[in-house]
Amino acid sequence: MYKDLLGMLEIKCISPFHHLESTQDGESFLEWVPDMEKRQWFSADSIPYVYMTQMSLQAVAGIQYFKMKSTDTMWFIRWSPHGFSTFKFSFKHLVRMGVLSSILYFSMC
Repeated sequence: MYKDLLGMLEIKCISPFHHLESTQDGESFLEWVPDMEKRQWFSADSIPYVYMTQMSLQAVAGIQYFKMKSTDTMWFIRWSPHGFSTFKFSFKHLVRMGVLSSILYFSMC
């Protein structure tokens, strides 16, 4: 049932992380960076730590704004020109990491 598909969607904007500005025949356009295959993640342990932290903080927000539960699942689907990668995370583990990240951040302020 569609009511069981509660979650979050994040859409990333075009950035220099994925694209380079190029000029050809006086026209500017964006093209994929040459090492794009290195930016495709095929296993969860290859997802950059900074992005895992971001997803964890979003999970904490999910409790407050979407009333998500510790038994829920958080899906992470990433597309690049080299294909899709799909990962499934236990929501409670992401929340724990998000709370820890928040405590560490605010303890340094």
